[in-house]
Amino acid sequence: MDIPDPARRPPPPAGADAADVLPGSDGDRAGGAVTGAPTATARAGAFVHPALFYRSEREYLDGTVPFVRAGLESGEPVAVAVPGERLRLIEAELGADAAGVRLLDMREAGRNPGRILPGVLHAFADAQRPGRRVRIIGEPVWAGRTPDEYPACAQHEALINLAFRGREATILCPYDAVRLDEPALADAHATHPVVIPAGTDEWRESAAYAPEQVVARRNEPPAARAGRSRPRLRRSDAAAGPARRHRRGSAATVSRAPGWRTWPWSSPS
Repeated sequence: MDIPDPARRPPPPAGADAADVLPGSDGDRAGGAVTGAPTATARAGAFVHPALFYRSEREYLDGTVPFVRAGLESGEPVAVAVPGERLRLIEAELGADAAGVRLLDMREAGRNPGRILPGVLHAFADAQRPGRRVRIIGEPVWAGRTPDEYPACAQHEALINLAFRGREATILCPYDAVRLDEPALADAHATHPVVIPAGTDEWRESAAYAPEQVVARRNEPPAARAGRSRPRLRRSDAAAGPARRHRRGSAATVSRAPGWRTWPWSSPS
């Protein structure tokens, strides 16, 4: 499987504004499936925020390594912030190319979810030349997250859309479609305007995109969350089950995706 280079997507149809066909951007979005990655150069200030679902190490590498290499080939600064065991997989697959990538173990850099946005994403993006597009892989959600950590992770994913609005950036977020439970996968669809179903290279608009709902739903103290659904390891489920349910949700065609709305919120501390 090959992730298309965002800088090489075909031009929009005659008479159409680039922002109208750029899923995950700051402009209005037209519904439907997208066979290639959103273009990174369609217009200034286009922020792209896709969720990549994977079921195996091979799918993980097929979805992340071409993304990194495409960024390096385009001259974009690239950072990868994922759990250590996955970081080592990407580094080994990249070989000599890993020397040109900022590599961060998310289990250390992002142990406190509230620090990921300022301490990892903004720290990397703000260190680059103004107006230069950056490319980041960030995996803040994994099966080992504690029940107290996870709500802040989901809020973080929602807040990225507002914090990076107008920025020249693409932030790809991998999600384990086998070991994360249904609420976590549902939150991923709600916090990412673009989704890449497991085992495919198709970039699709998320029919469930509603980040403000995730912020509100997860903005509760631990005591109020007692007994609610939380991400957990799938110890006995076959991979086909959650993957099949995920594909069904990801492939939904949207006649018109909802536009971004702003609302008052504060970053989790």
